[in-house]
This record gives sequence, structure tokens and C-alpha cells, in this order.
Amino acid sequence: MPFYVRLFTEYPKGKQYFSKLRNCTVDELRSHPGLISHSQKAMESISHLVDSLDDTDDLVHTIQTLARDHKELGINAAEFKVILALVSGIILDKT
Repeated sequence: MPFYVRLFTEYPKGKQYFSKLRNCTVDELRSHPGLISHSQKAMESISHLVDSLDDTDDLVHTIQTLARDHKELGINAAEFKVILALVSGIILDKT
């Protein structure tokens, strides 16, 4: 959940992909059921990716599915770079 709050704070444009979150304040985001649900799904996807590191076929299939689903929402490669940079920053902050 803190990831998405930070994402939307540092990259407010990202909220455009979440119709129910567009007008939420940062405090409202922290307890929004839709964002909580999406955060849980994202963590499940990340966990599945890690679990699939030894199964290339499953790993590739999962990445392709995630990419397709996000592309259908209009999320492009440049925006994924923003997300990856944020994830990298969070990891560096924790080390």
C-alpha cells in the first residue's frame, strides 16, 4: 500500500488509470478499498513472479499476461519505467 501512495504522490498522473481514485487525497488513498484490493493483487503477482523464477515458461506467461492487461489500460513502457525507478528507490531506501 505505501508503494501506491508514494507512486501517486510522486507521479500523480498515475491516478488517471484508477477512475475511483482520481480525486482522492493522499489520506483517502491509504484507506481506499479499491487501492487496498489492487495492492493485494499486485503483491500476489510479484510473489508469483518470484515463485516462477525456476519455471521460465510460467514466468514468461505471467509477464506477458501482466503486460497485456496493463497495455489494454493504456499504460505504456515509459510509465513502467517510472514504476521501476520508484521500486528501485524504495529498495535503496530500505538498504
